[in-house]
Amino acid sequence: MAFCQNSVSLRKIGVLVTTLLLVLSGTRSGFALPDSDEPPVSALSIASQIEDLSLVEVNSDQALSKPETVEEARKQILEALPSGNRERFEKAVSFYRELADAYDSERDQNVVEVFEHFSKIYDFQDLGANYDELVKVLGFYSNKSDWLVSFHAKRLLSFVHTLSYKNGLALRTAQEAIDIIPNDLSPEATESRIFALELLAYLQNITWNKDLALYNTQRLIDLKLETGQPIDGIELINNLMFSLTEWRDYETRLELAKTLKRLEIKFGSTTPGLSSTHIARVNNDTGNYEDAKIAALESLDEAKIDSIKRIASIQLATAYAGLGETQKAKSLLDSMENQLNSNDATVSYANALIALKEGNLEKALSLLNQKYDRKVTQILKATNRDTMEMLAELENSSERQAEREAALQREAALIQTKLDQQQRINKLLIAFMLLIGLTGICALLFARHRDKLAKLLAIKSREAESADRMKTEFLGMVSHELRTPLNGIIGLADVLATSGPTEEVRQRGDIILTSGNILFSLIENIIDMSRLEAGKLELAPEPTDLKALIERDLACMERRSAEKGIIFTSYIAPECGQTFDLDPERVGKCVNTLLCNALKFTTEGRIHLHVTEEADRKTGQSEITVIVADTGQGISEEVQAKLFTPFLQADTSMTRKHGGSGLRLAISRMLARMMDGDITLKSKEGRGSEFTLTFKAKPSAQLEIPVMETDFEAAEVTPPATPPMKPAGPTFLLEPTLAADNTEAEGPRQSRALIVEDLSSNQDVIAVMLDAAGIQYVPVESGEKALNVLQTQRFDFVLMDIHMPGMDGIETTRRIRAGGQTWSDIPIIALTADAASENQSACIAAGIDMFLTKPVRSKDLMAAIETVTQQSFKPEEAKPRLLSKRA
Repeated sequence: MAFCQNSVSLRKIGVLVTTLLLVLSGTRSGFALPDSDEPPVSALSIASQIEDLSLVEVNSDQALSKPETVEEARKQILEALPSGNRERFEKAVSFYRELADAYDSERDQNVVEVFEHFSKIYDFQDLGANYDELVKVLGFYSNKSDWLVSFHAKRLLSFVHTLSYKNGLALRTAQEAIDIIPNDLSPEATESRIFALELLAYLQNITWNKDLALYNTQRLIDLKLETGQPIDGIELINNLMFSLTEWRDYETRLELAKTLKRLEIKFGSTTPGLSSTHIARVNNDTGNYEDAKIAALESLDEAKIDSIKRIASIQLATAYAGLGETQKAKSLLDSMENQLNSNDATVSYANALIALKEGNLEKALSLLNQKYDRKVTQILKATNRDTMEMLAELENSSERQAEREAALQREAALIQTKLDQQQRINKLLIAFMLLIGLTGICALLFARHRDKLAKLLAIKSREAESADRMKTEFLGMVSHELRTPLNGIIGLADVLATSGPTEEVRQRGDIILTSGNILFSLIENIIDMSRLEAGKLELAPEPTDLKALIERDLACMERRSAEKGIIFTSYIAPECGQTFDLDPERVGKCVNTLLCNALKFTTEGRIHLHVTEEADRKTGQSEITVIVADTGQGISEEVQAKLFTPFLQADTSMTRKHGGSGLRLAISRMLARMMDGDITLKSKEGRGSEFTLTFKAKPSAQLEIPVMETDFEAAEVTPPATPPMKPAGPTFLLEPTLAADNTEAEGPRQSRALIVEDLSSNQDVIAVMLDAAGIQYVPVESGEKALNVLQTQRFDFVLMDIHMPGMDGIETTRRIRAGGQTWSDIPIIALTADAASENQSACIAAGIDMFLTKPVRSKDLMAAIETVTQQSFKPEEAKPRLLSKRA
């Protein structure tokens, strides 16, 4: 009887000490129950609801199955986390990643990134490890603008704080996670509220906030019932048992334990024997040792997990000690010596009971003191941590409050300033009203003045447009007037250089030709640059054989390279052999510029030309890439920065050595960019250079356009000859006919040409070229005379100047084509100093067969004649003969 009384006394002492500690620890939570008139939630009502509605999740620990939605995937992850199974957690994360990528959801991809980073750092064996690194990473994601990303980061961060026993910080972080959930009924918001309530209820249980734990557990059940989600009622009751144990609510604990027992019997349990262990512990705490013994034996019989068996054995030993069967109690504890923790409060209580039953009160009190000393130390440490955290937060709150007060003061000062300003405005309002009439008068005057300015602006705009037109016309006039005299200089120099009577004459003619070409190239480049800068230069795309266009310069390039001892190689992709809609003159000029530069600045090694084509199915266009690489001296980065600047030579020493105006590369880049491309450069000093030309062109289904070959040597200082153009309709060539004097020549008849040119100097130049080829000709100086001569004489082709006084070449061509005579289909070759694309288009529309720009070279003229007459002309075929000096 004395033993029983002593046992009861010990329990009373424990209750008093525990109650005091709980009062101290109750201040650790900054959360309070919401104001409500509803009665407080009880643990028994929650247990009764779970049992009545069978709120039990069966087979919750089964193998993971692949989820169908991202919501299911997130739930699997958060359910797998407390299990401590890395493989299960990472598998759930991988399922989520697959769904996020499959749906191409940026939000879910960002959320799964949080879980992936967490999985890499979190140690599933040592749960408190890597705390600082986890806090840093999760803190980064907590500040994301997407609330869902921030919520899951904060939830994981709260979980990490719990593992490091920073429960107060964990509670505040969990509350922050709840606060950022938007107040709507979206699936993400509802799901997040459930996750947050689960965490909050768990944290309030482990911090012994019984009422809050009960309140949030009930909220969790209600929310899950509303959304139709499964509820693991057994887990919720087990969590409540923890806080109720600390509060010594034995009656409620016993009823909850019995409810757990009934649920386990009905639905089964993943931890069999746990409910019997709870019953045994409650009975031991209340002195019902016989009932505790029965429950402990049942638990040992049911348990399959070692930890449950160990707890049941300790409770059985405590029951034996309480019943006075100390030997059995000692024997049971000794058999588990290697499994017991000396700091375990239940073991200390069992040993204290044994000492008490054996009459050793001093040892019993000592053991109980140790038990409660550890409990007091645990609570004080936790309280101290929470207190420090609260002080830090209070300090931050004080600083923020001071900032808010300062901001309010600034706002008040600003409001006062605005009020003062408003008062001044009110004082000025009367004066302002008096000025309204004057303002109306001023507005009327201003309106009149504005009309005058508008008229003046319109006049200035027209003047600017007129000036722009005058500039364009001036450029055209300069181009025409400079080409005309150059036609005589270059044409005659070309004849002298190729057909001069002596070597000395040919050499001097070549000098004149070279100088004329240099001057012509410079003039053309300056005019092109002016047109480009004014935006007046337009592309003239036409069906062109790209491969033939590029290959026309290769033979001369190989010869010139061989003369300098340089190896020249080239590759043109087979795809480039098709016809493209492009401007052959501009493309040829760009390619020629790169080849000439490579040859000019390379003294040894090799030069390589590489041309490829890449089709774009979406746009239907092809991107042409032309690469010219050499092993020359290379270009420094400083020089590269100004290489494409007009009128600026990269290196003045190169200018003196190689010549040049510094325009061709700048013009070529502008032309490339007009064709939706560019010219780029890769170079290093001493290692050569690589220029890359890119432009876009659309494949053409039209017939290939004949492209005249150009001498590469001449093209080095002059732009490529304008490719010949064909009219829209077929060209009919005249059969050889008799002359107008009805005299029939013996043997093959010589070709006859009609020269329509208003300048006698240009007639003489063309005549010299025709004489050298043995072609008869008749020169006339106007379109009217040309029509008259065609009615009386028969010719094989016409060389037509475009710009003539009176009837110009285009109008003359129209009348020839519309005449309905036998000579209306005669081939016509246009010779003009106007190289504008508009002029070329007008020529094609009028019916001209081919188009040559002045200055005309003998070689190009003969090639054009051979093309339109289907004949070959050589100087030895016939002796030149002038049919008529002037018509």
